[in-house]
Amino acid sequence: MVATMELDGGAWASLVVTAISFSAGVALSPVAIFVARTLDIVDKPNGKLKRHAEPVAYLGGLVLCLASVLALEFIGQNPVDLLGKGVVAGALALLVLGTIDDKFGLSARFKLLVQLLICPLVAYTLIGDVAATGWFWVVAASAWLVLIANAFNILDVANGLAASVAATAAVFIALLGFYAGNVAVALIGTALVGAVFAFLLFNFPRARMFLGDGGSLFLGFMLGVLCIKLGVGTKRLEDWAAAGLVLAVPVLDVLLVSLCRWRRGIPIMQGSRDHLAHRLGAIGLTCVQLVLVAVAGTGLLGILAVLVFGQAQGYTWICAGSLVVLMVFLGDRLARLPRPHS
Repeated sequence: MVATMELDGGAWASLVVTAISFSAGVALSPVAIFVARTLDIVDKPNGKLKRHAEPVAYLGGLVLCLASVLALEFIGQNPVDLLGKGVVAGALALLVLGTIDDKFGLSARFKLLVQLLICPLVAYTLIGDVAATGWFWVVAASAWLVLIANAFNILDVANGLAASVAATAAVFIALLGFYAGNVAVALIGTALVGAVFAFLLFNFPRARMFLGDGGSLFLGFMLGVLCIKLGVGTKRLEDWAAAGLVLAVPVLDVLLVSLCRWRRGIPIMQGSRDHLAHRLGAIGLTCVQLVLVAVAGTGLLGILAVLVFGQAQGYTWICAGSLVVLMVFLGDRLARLPRPHS
């Protein structure tokens, strides 16, 4: 059992978890593709928002989940012990919800309603002693989980984009967990890193498998949970905010999409080509280039998170506040770019 995150043992355990989750992901992906095609859980092009040439298998989220669990079990760590029953149940519920949507198609309102039922329960289990911390933490954690889960769902509109951002974010979140001595965050983070990199072999640059709603909701939810656990572990709200800086790129996409749809007078939940990927593509960036831009941005934010984590409150809140202002400015500028053809 990996009981502490001491330098040698913690680093070794993290490397083993990453290697095993990567290997498991590579082995499981062809199986998931076969199952998805057999059960017709595929993304079919429609010539509008979905412009790929042929149907692409879903179930990427199932691969991420199974590969991560296998890696943790290999070193004797039970995900339930690391995260708690509530978090594991919530993650599985969102994975199932998204997979059902990938197969049958569910309304955006229904999916949001289910998330609004699941996430507060998970937040309550994460925060723990509400009497001591106050209900603000529970409300904030609930909103955060819903936001980040949907942010990755919204970001997932180009091959490799959401997964590459998630892998980069998971690297830095795992580093923060290692730094803070938080076993759960460090090990879950590294398990996700390996699993997501394995998935990317089948998703980028040419996609044979997609995350789907099941994968994007699961992945965003897990990264959101790890940020909260960092703050709960240190009992500092600012450490949660510092970790959250790493996820600013998908949050920017939510802001951009919401702003564009609001200005055009269409429902926020209605699909449209207003995403960050579409806007950058409209000015000439290729799919590979926009993924590299998003990864570079996430990497810089990750470095910033490492620098401010554990520091005085002022540093963190100044950085977080400045980033919010910058995101609003960028969202407004991007929203004014020529809109891609529908």
